[in-house]
Amino acid sequence: MSVPESPVGVSLNGTGRTDGPASDGQVPDETSEIGGILGLAGTDPGRLTIEQKLERIDMLKRSPSLSSTIAMLDVVASMSESEVHKALQDMGERGMGSLQDYMFPYHLFTAWVEMNPKAAYAYYENEASPSQKQMYATSLFSAWAVTDLDAAMTAAEGIQNEQQQAMAISAVAMSLAGRDPNAAFELLQGRENIKPWNYTTVFMLWAAQDLDAAIARFQSLPLGDIRRDALAGVMNGLAHSNVERAAQMAMSFEAGEERDNALSLVINRWFNYDFEGAVQFINGLEEGADKNKILSSAVWAMSRQDPEQALEFVQANMSGRARDDAITTVFRQMANDAPARAAELVSELPYGRVYSQSVQNIAQQWSGRDPVAAIEWVNTLPAGEEQERALRTSLRNFAMYQPAEAKVYLLNMPEGKDRNTLTSAIGGKLSEADPEAAAVWAQSLTDAELSGTAMNSVIKTWAFRDPAALLGFLEANGTEAQISENASSIAEAWARKDLKSAAEWALTLDAESRRDAVAQVAKEWLEHNTEEASVWISELDVGPAKDQAIRGLVNKVYRSDASAAFAWAVTIDNQQQRERSTRQTISELKRNGREEEAIKLIRRSDLADAEKEKLLEYLD
Repeated sequence: MSVPESPVGVSLNGTGRTDGPASDGQVPDETSEIGGILGLAGTDPGRLTIEQKLERIDMLKRSPSLSSTIAMLDVVASMSESEVHKALQDMGERGMGSLQDYMFPYHLFTAWVEMNPKAAYAYYENEASPSQKQMYATSLFSAWAVTDLDAAMTAAEGIQNEQQQAMAISAVAMSLAGRDPNAAFELLQGRENIKPWNYTTVFMLWAAQDLDAAIARFQSLPLGDIRRDALAGVMNGLAHSNVERAAQMAMSFEAGEERDNALSLVINRWFNYDFEGAVQFINGLEEGADKNKILSSAVWAMSRQDPEQALEFVQANMSGRARDDAITTVFRQMANDAPARAAELVSELPYGRVYSQSVQNIAQQWSGRDPVAAIEWVNTLPAGEEQERALRTSLRNFAMYQPAEAKVYLLNMPEGKDRNTLTSAIGGKLSEADPEAAAVWAQSLTDAELSGTAMNSVIKTWAFRDPAALLGFLEANGTEAQISENASSIAEAWARKDLKSAAEWALTLDAESRRDAVAQVAKEWLEHNTEEASVWISELDVGPAKDQAIRGLVNKVYRSDASAAFAWAVTIDNQQQRERSTRQTISELKRNGREEEAIKLIRRSDLADAEKEKLLEYLD
C-alpha cells in the first residue's frame, strides 16, 4: 500500500536519514499480529506514518516482552520532534490504560530531550494538564538531567507550583544519584517539600557505589528525619549486596532507636529472600533484651513469608509479653492471608489476651471476604465475650461489604440480639448510599420488631446526613412516635447545619421531645455563639425545655464566669435541677477562694430562704 509522507524531522536511529518514506513507498502487509509485534522484520519504522507508528506501539504494548520493548524503542527512535509531540498528545487524549502507558512517556521525553529539550519543557509547561505534569515531570527532568544538568535544574527551579517544582527537582536528583550520589544529596539539601524516599534512594545508590563514603556522610548528619531516611538507604543498599555484613553493621550501632531501625530493616529484607539464613542469624545471637527486640521486629516479616513456620519459631524462641505480642502479630497476618487456617490453629491457643485478640482479628478479616463462613466458624466457638464480639464484628462486616446478601440472610435468622445487630448494620449501610430507599426497605419488613430496629438505624444515619429531608420523610411516611423518639438526634444534626431552623422546629415538639431537642440546639448554639444562645434561651417559655437549656449554659460558662453562671442557675424552674446548678457554681467560686463574692451572690438572689441557707452552710 502507498504511505503518505510523514513530517520531516530529526531521526535518532543513527542512520542519518530523514523520516520520509523509502523511495519505493511500499510497506509490507501488517495484518499478521505476530509480524506486528516483532516489529515487522525487515521493515524500517522510519517508513511509517505517525498514525502507523502509534498503532504499532499499541500492538507492542499488548504483548509485553523484551523483544516488544526493543521494537517499541526502535519506533520511538525513528520519530521526529513533531511525531513525539503528536504521540504525547495522543496519550493525553486517550488516558492511561496499562502499566506500559505509564512507562512510555519516559521513552518519548528521552527522545525529545535529545532533539530539543526546550521544546519538550515548553510542552510540559504549556500543554500538559496538572495530572499529566505529575507523571511527565519524572520522565522529562530525569532525561534532561542526563544531557544538561544545569539547564534541567534551572527549568525545575523556575516552576511556580511548589509541588510540581519539588517533583521536578526530585527527578533531577534521582537521575543524578546514579552517577554522583553526593551531588544528588547536596542538591536536595535544604529544599522544602522533598519526600523522604528521595534521601533513602540517594543513600541506597550511594551505598552500592561507595559504602564507606555513604556511611561517612550519614554519620555526619544531625539527628532528624534526613538522617533517619539516609540510614534506611544505607542499610537497604548494603543488605541488597551483603545482608550478613549489613546485619553486623546494624549490630555495631549504639543501642537506641537508630540501631533498632537498622536491625529491623535488615532482618525484614533478609526474611524476604532467605528465611532460613535469617533464622540462623537470629538463633546465633546472645539471649537478652537485644535479641528480643530483633525477634519482635522480625516477626512481621517472618509471618508474611510463612506464618505457620513463624508461629513455630515464636513459640520455641520467645517468652513473656514479647511472645504474646509476636503470636498476635502472626495470627493477624495469617488471618489476612488464610483465615480458615488461622481459625483452625487459634483453637490450640490457651484462653487469654492472645486468644481474644486473634479470634477478633480472624473474624474481622474473614467476614470481610466470606461473612457466611466466618459466622459459621464463630458459632462453633465457646460461648463467652470473645464469641459475642467476633459475631458482632462478622455481622457488621456482612452488612458493610455484602448488604444485598445480608438482607437475604437476615430473613432466615432466629429472633434475638444477633438478628437485631445485623438488621441495624444493614439499615445503617443502606442509608449511607440512599437513605430514603433504606427507610422504605425498613418499613417493608413484616416483622414489627425487625422493622423498628432497621428504621431506627436508618434514622440515626440519615439524621446526620440531611436532617431536614429525614423529617420530611417521617412526616409523610413515618409516625409521630418515630419523630419523638429521634428528636434529640435530629435536633443535634440539624443544629450543626442550620441553627435557627433547628431551633424553630424544636419548639414545635411535644413537651418531652421539646426538652431533649432544645437541649441539643442550645448545646450547639452555645459552642457557636454563647451570647446569641443566651438571648434565645432567655426567650424560651418556662418549663423543662428551658431548664435543660439553662443547665447547658451553666455547664458551658461556670468555670470562666461563675457569677454569671449562678445568675442563670437561679432562674431554673425545677427545684432539684436549680439546686444542683447553683451549688455547682458556688463550688467553683469556693474552689478559687472567692467565698465572699459567693456569699453576696447568694444573699442578693431571688432564691427561697431555705435554698440560700443550704448554700451558705455549704460555704461554711
